[in-house]
Amino acid sequence: MLLKIKPIKPLLSLLFKTKGKSFLDYLEDYLSKTFEKKEKYLFEVKKENLIKINDILHSLKENFSTDIGEAPLPVIFFLFKKNFPFSEGILFRPGKIYFSKEVRNEISKALSEVKLFYKFLKISEETEELIFPSTVEPNFLFNFKDIFFVPLDKPCFFCKSYWHESENCPGLKILDPLGDFKKLLNYSLGDIAKNLKESYESQQLTENFWNFFYIRHFYLFPSFLKIPFYLHEEINNWASLWKPIQIPLKGGELFLALEDLIYQRYKSAESKFKALEEEDFRIYLGLMVLSIIEEDFQKALYYLETALSLTKNPFILSYLYLLKGYIYHFQGDLLIASENYRLALSSDSSCVPAFYLLHLLNYQEEETFEKIFPFFQHPISIYLAFLEPLFIKHERELEIELEKAFSRVREEAVSRLKDTEDKYHKLKEIMTEEEKIEYLEKIKDIQNKVYQGGINSIEEATKRALELSLELSSYIVTKQKKFKQELEKAISQYRICEQFWKSYPYKVEDVIFGQKLKTAHEIIDRIHKRLNRSDLAKELKFIAQEIKALNEILAYLLELKPQLKKKWSFRKKLSKFLIRFSTLEGALLIFFALPIFFPSISELNSFFKLSNFLIISLIFLIIILIMVTFEKE
Repeated sequence: MLLKIKPIKPLLSLLFKTKGKSFLDYLEDYLSKTFEKKEKYLFEVKKENLIKINDILHSLKENFSTDIGEAPLPVIFFLFKKNFPFSEGILFRPGKIYFSKEVRNEISKALSEVKLFYKFLKISEETEELIFPSTVEPNFLFNFKDIFFVPLDKPCFFCKSYWHESENCPGLKILDPLGDFKKLLNYSLGDIAKNLKESYESQQLTENFWNFFYIRHFYLFPSFLKIPFYLHEEINNWASLWKPIQIPLKGGELFLALEDLIYQRYKSAESKFKALEEEDFRIYLGLMVLSIIEEDFQKALYYLETALSLTKNPFILSYLYLLKGYIYHFQGDLLIASENYRLALSSDSSCVPAFYLLHLLNYQEEETFEKIFPFFQHPISIYLAFLEPLFIKHERELEIELEKAFSRVREEAVSRLKDTEDKYHKLKEIMTEEEKIEYLEKIKDIQNKVYQGGINSIEEATKRALELSLELSSYIVTKQKKFKQELEKAISQYRICEQFWKSYPYKVEDVIFGQKLKTAHEIIDRIHKRLNRSDLAKELKFIAQEIKALNEILAYLLELKPQLKKKWSFRKKLSKFLIRFSTLEGALLIFFALPIFFPSISELNSFFKLSNFLIISLIFLIIILIMVTFEKE
């Protein structure tokens, strides 16, 4: 079978600078020692020597580890029978080995005879990848940045990938690049890498998630011009861009020209811009973008310089210097690019893209990643750096540094979250089941945002954790207020019972009422003390228990009180009845005893009969009973 190597010029140039040809010559000589050379970059591989490809790749990685770092070798290896059968529609990755369907059995048979890890990965119906230990991807998040360096030799101006020409960049069709970039900040670095890789492996590079990569330099796209066109009087710095922005609707030829530019009606946009006669920086800004799309950078710089002379707005000046620096940077003139990035920052220090690009430029010149990477602390620069293909050589070190930056952003959120969780755990014992579920769901949502979300999600979680913490703090105050109200009501009931007990005459008989009243008094004292303690949260559980016990006692006393009152009322009436009836009976008895002491009234003996005595006594009994029963106390 035949082995063909295909150099990847962009990656070769990035890793080896001017030594790329020397590396390729070394590689060709190295392969010639093992395989028969047929022509330049083409070798014949015998079945028994196939396994040596793995050894060669290992050796190359070790010998050139200083140059390639974490990047793969800047060449692709193809195994096939005769004619080169591989489709150009597939994104073949540097450092990988691919083989055609016709040599599968031969490769499988050759490898079955050796003890070495290998794996076949299907790429298409006609193509598979041969995975050796030497081609296994390194263990970090974005371990596939090499895909951005194929298949073309020239990068896209807008997204810097080598997938398409600048005029065909998918980012040009995105109507709100800044809005999409803001959405990117909701994702963690791990989620971004995972989604991009899944999309790549399915060969669905047009899926929406790739928009985040295409528009990472959001300020380059025609759709971004809506901000300087519509809001150049309202926005004075880059920091304002991260607040909610409302784009107003305006008419006129200038804005119709911008609409044509955004919707890729370039000829119409150009004619409309050129037809405008007033001296307005926005006209030249539109013409500059049209020139960039045409890759006429000299004309673009001319329009840019004209636009610079027509504005004094710090944001617009910074934006124009940023674009100027980017154009020179793209053309490889790093010195002038650096000067313009610095001018952008001096015009507006909040221009984070200029800050990021300046340090990217410094990295390209010196590769001192130890000095450069710690500067990526701002949320925007974190994401720009993570998506930057040019850091492929030091990707592992970059991700370590970016994760540190993430951790620093996460620290405050974790602190807020812990405070909220502590308050919840102190309070949950006195919460209802519905309240527990509600607060627990809120806390879990915050936890997910803190530990799994992006910068925006973490900042939002910090805010929500603070709000929830304040809510739980007010929950304590609310509970305190509620407990005080319940206590006041209980004290009012207690005083009614206490007043009754003070005047109740049968304390010995009904001692249980007095005991319960004493217990209620002790509980009231304890609740007062707990309500006045500094760390009220720790006391709420016990206060709730005490109030519950107090209410139970008072409910019992209030239920018992009417019974005792009836008993007392009955005894008072019984006493009145006995006194009155006894008095009348005594008087009646004396009256009926008169004939004994006064014989002269003996002729009335018929009246002083026992039967009359009993009848009158009965009448007295009934009258007194009625009087006592209906008499008000």
